[in-house]
Amino acid sequence: MRVKSMSGVSPLCFVFALASAPVIGQSVYIVPQGEDPRTPPYNITAKGGDVLRLEVWIDDIPAPGLREWKVALPCTADNGVAGRISYAGGNLTTEDQHLEYVFSGLTPIVTGDASGKCPTAAIADLPYALRGVGSANSVVSSVPKLMASFAYKVSSNAEGVFSLEPVAGTCLGAGSYFREGTGGCFSAVSYLPIKINVPSGSCCIDQGCNQTCQIATESACDGLDGLFSANADCLAGCPCVTNSHCDDGDSCTRDICTSGVCSNPSGTMYGDIAPCGGDGFVNLFDLLAMQDALFGANPLCPVCDGSGGECGATPVPVDLGTIAPDRFNLVAIGKFHRKGSSHSVDVFARDIENVQNYSISVGVSGGDFGELTLESAGVDQLRSDYIFAREGSYYLLVDKAGARIDAIQVGGPVTTEGPVYLGTFTFRSSSDATGAFRVSLHTDDGRMLTTSAVKFDAESSEATAIINIR
Repeated sequence: MRVKSMSGVSPLCFVFALASAPVIGQSVYIVPQGEDPRTPPYNITAKGGDVLRLEVWIDDIPAPGLREWKVALPCTADNGVAGRISYAGGNLTTEDQHLEYVFSGLTPIVTGDASGKCPTAAIADLPYALRGVGSANSVVSSVPKLMASFAYKVSSNAEGVFSLEPVAGTCLGAGSYFREGTGGCFSAVSYLPIKINVPSGSCCIDQGCNQTCQIATESACDGLDGLFSANADCLAGCPCVTNSHCDDGDSCTRDICTSGVCSNPSGTMYGDIAPCGGDGFVNLFDLLAMQDALFGANPLCPVCDGSGGECGATPVPVDLGTIAPDRFNLVAIGKFHRKGSSHSVDVFARDIENVQNYSISVGVSGGDFGELTLESAGVDQLRSDYIFAREGSYYLLVDKAGARIDAIQVGGPVTTEGPVYLGTFTFRSSSDATGAFRVSLHTDDGRMLTTSAVKFDAESSEATAIINIR
């Protein structure tokens, strides 16, 4: 349920209007539970299926004070285009446990409330609440005071603006009344309605590349598993939610969704070009192909990277050497590991020449029971021992599904001395996990750790971190 201020009137201006208006007697109005009662009337927005807890307040109680009151509400709200907003029972008189209750701290001598006999709608059968105190304890107040609360249910097919206000009545008669401390009744009582808006709007269905739009209420849109926009039409089409909604069919552009709006900028550093035509992922190999083109090497896809030539040119093969596995080290952070907890592993390399880019991935094996599931993969770029910390511009790509971190140093190759930090993989152990789990570098599915002319492609690696879970 969302609360909105009265259209066209600021709260400050409205308070001023109340203060300067002629005194005509008490005001009785309805406020959404938990909202500030000092700036009525209220307009609220709801949707089908909501249960609204609405409070009834009274303002400006002059001498000789309020001694007894009865508040009656209708069985259903008025107006609306379709559906109903109906009394849902559970009305209760809030006694002195609420500091702003009108008779807080006083012992009521007139008691009783009734749920009524809705939906007969006869005035004698309306839901109401009733309380009173002795004349010696009648209440005078210049600030709003709470009397009772009632629950109303919004039907699933409700639509439009509904109005709900207390039912006026004669002194000590049917409907609502307010008895003075002298035994008479306040005759000049103003009843202010609450407006409940159940809007229709655009509903975008099938949040893929072929979205459809139809006018519906929010409740109906939820049933269609769609994206709802209140008071909107379908002329502007559906807003995007993910980048996949913005696919323009051109593998040489980026597909970007920002705040529901698509854009497709082009740029040689962001094209999906490997293999030619794109594979649906912008990764390290795309960046390497574009960097090769910048330095004059034979590109994978000249059409996309702007170097000219026909798409499909065959790159010149390079005979890569290997890096010994003992150049890498995996370290589990922390000595004690408990089941159901997070466990982080840092990856380091040492003494590698001409490092310009790398792609590291890990796998998990071992353990007696349960499993380790990858929670996140990334690089703490502020660490002073990060391999590219002092070398200027670089690009970082994280593939959580593939448990892989890709990085490329645009400014040129780096030679390392001693250990340098490459990245961190964080896992979550299952609640039944026990035993020694091994987290190791691996190169399956074509993943490699590359420098300018070598790759780490050992079938098995001694670079392993052990996570012992008790």
